[in-house]
Amino acid sequence: MIKVTVSIDIHRPAADIFSYISNFANNSKWQSGVTDAYFTTDPPVRRGSGYNQVARFFGRKIESSFEVIGYEPGRLIKAAGKTKPLSLAITRMIEQVVEGSKVTTIVEGDMIGLLKFAEPLLQKRLQRSIEKEHKKLKKLLEKI
Repeated sequence: MIKVTVSIDIHRPAADIFSYISNFANNSKWQSGVTDAYFTTDPPVRRGSGYNQVARFFGRKIESSFEVIGYEPGRLIKAAGKTKPLSLAITRMIEQVVEGSKVTTIVEGDMIGLLKFAEPLLQKRLQRSIEKEHKKLKKLLEKI
């Protein structure tokens, strides 16, 4: 099992950040490897909403479908998807802090099949990747 948790403080109101990161169509603007993301259900975002995402994973193009399985407006969004070779649950939480907001991402997943042995390597790579993505998100949102 893979589990990565990354947090960063961003000098923006929690509502602004939540609006941005809960719109999965924005994923390609701040997440490395994501080339496209789009909703498959009508707005507004809620539990049961779906989206598809196209990304590069270990040099391969991977198309994934996700469903929102947890949603607390302005505070938390959790989506889960299962696409070979990986099943994932991604939780994004926002909390107001003294000088802006704290953004926390938790990624939990399992490799499927023969690649299960690669989980420790993937966890390290995923940790570094999410840390870089959070820095990019901070820079992007603090410019707005």
